This record gives sequence, C-alpha cells and structure tokens, in this order.
Amino acid sequence: MFEGAVRYLKDVRGEMGQVSWPPARELSSSTRLVLATVAGTAVVIGLFDLLFAQVMRWIIR
Repeated sequence: MFEGAVRYLKDVRGEMGQVSWPPARELSSSTRLVLATVAGTAVVIGLFDLLFAQVMRWIIR
C-alpha cells in the first residue's frame, strides 16, 4: 500500500523538476495582475449587490 504512495511522490518530484518556472519578476507581475483583477471584480459584484438590494427595498415598500 505504501509502495504506491512512495512511487507517486517520487513521480511527482520528478515531474516538478521538469516544470518550466517563470522568472521571479514575471511571477510577481502576474500575481499583482491577478490580485487587481480579483479586487476589481469584487468591487463590481459588491456594487451590483448594493444596487439590487436597494431596488428590492424599493419594490417591497
């Protein structure tokens, strides 16, 4: 049972060694872009949520 797990971990380690990792500067830039996109999307969704909540309050009254 453990032989399969050990074999799997060895294979994973071998594959990770073949991965082409981006340079640190590119990785940092990409990470900032993703975080900015997520933050922007969260703001837009939050604004729509506030708008729809106000519309629902107006309809219920």
